[in-house]
Amino acid sequence: MANKTILELENIPLGESVAKNGTDQKKEFELALQCVEPNEKAHFMKWWAAFQDLVTWEDFKKKGYQHLSNIVEEVHEHILKAQGKPEQLKLAFMPKEIARTSPFFPMKRADMSNRPLYKDFVIENRWGTITVSGPKLSINDESVLLAVLFLAKKHRTERFETDYNEICGIMGVSRGTTQYTAIAEGLERLASSIVNTKLYETENLEKREIARSITGAILSNVDQTPKSTKVSVFLNPYFLALYGANMTTGLNLDKRAKLKGDVAKALYRFLETHSGGGVPFGLITLCNAVNLNTDQPKAEIRKVVRKSLAELQKQGNIKRWKIDKKDLVHIFK
Repeated sequence: MANKTILELENIPLGESVAKNGTDQKKEFELALQCVEPNEKAHFMKWWAAFQDLVTWEDFKKKGYQHLSNIVEEVHEHILKAQGKPEQLKLAFMPKEIARTSPFFPMKRADMSNRPLYKDFVIENRWGTITVSGPKLSINDESVLLAVLFLAKKHRTERFETDYNEICGIMGVSRGTTQYTAIAEGLERLASSIVNTKLYETENLEKREIARSITGAILSNVDQTPKSTKVSVFLNPYFLALYGANMTTGLNLDKRAKLKGDVAKALYRFLETHSGGGVPFGLITLCNAVNLNTDQPKAEIRKVVRKSLAELQKQGNIKRWKIDKKDLVHIFK
């Protein structure tokens, strides 16, 4: 009987209350606690008191007995020790898989009004593959996502309410009807795009063995009211699993907002996942990593990459760079 109770408890879906009243909850808790291993009881009591309506006990265990609120606090404190005071940083933590193998494309403004609708569109580079079903996602959509990730960190939960005014402030863009519409449409695209990420085992690139596979919509739910700037966002819990696995890359949103070019922003995100010790990237490999169109003359590709690297250097994001005669791109951070 006791085993059945704890099994049922571990399979409680997100948001479902464990008990309908205090008496029943106390009995349920006492019965369930008897089935928990002695070394897990303190963690179980923590979960029961604070997180039972947000995550199952089984998932809480898988994430190292932590929830987003704990994890973000620890990561934030670690970065603050290395980089400065809290008020000096505006950080969003993006899963490293998405930072290296990204579904976001540099797009011309004219192309954004007529986006293709993908069905199992595959993006591949040396770090992995992403299969996208849904509308083509732009670097501006990535900016909206980073604002959402920042707010998830701020509110310490995957479900929160905000408004377009606040999102504009985080993105570092001017406020107004046009920008609000762009944000609303970006949130809709993020909720309607299904992304299947497969990360390769990077130590054995020749065999291309898959080390990790994650599938889901980036946003689980977006609730927007017409003629209102308020919005309710529910971030997909699979992003939180990446937090728990310590698979995130910290992006400074203030630094990113100063970059004007989409390719420069994409390179900034990608380079933040690397130490930047000068190990060269092949020109086409680097372009594929940031989804830059390679179906154009090499001279034009070099021109775009040089312009973007020069912008990163001017803003202090990299120290120096060069593209040698073999089209190897050397970047020093």
